[in-house]
Amino acid sequence: MRDPELGHDEERHRGSGAVSAVRVLTPPGTVVTSPLVAAPGVSSLGGQSIGVLDNGKPNARLLLTTIAERVAARTGATLALVTGKATAAEPAEPEILRQLEAARVVVTGSAD
Repeated sequence: MRDPELGHDEERHRGSGAVSAVRVLTPPGTVVTSPLVAAPGVSSLGGQSIGVLDNGKPNARLLLTTIAERVAARTGATLALVTGKATAAEPAEPEILRQLEAARVVVTGSAD
């Protein structure tokens, strides 16, 4: 015999036991995006510093650091900083962004 309290949901099981309709609400308004401006390109990495921002995705630190090390070895750049965000879902903390300002180029981005 089933416990009468288990799985009981007043909203779902009221009346005849039929599932009630779902009401979808959408907030009014418009989405406005600011145009993004890409950073200027770097003509040469020789003597420049490279930073890595681990975005928190699985294996991102290993992947991005390996890429940065290989680019540095081929171009004469230096891997100066490897740091990471708390989670992939959140932006980097201001302190991390300030640290990355010391690098001429930052390698980041990994998805699953």
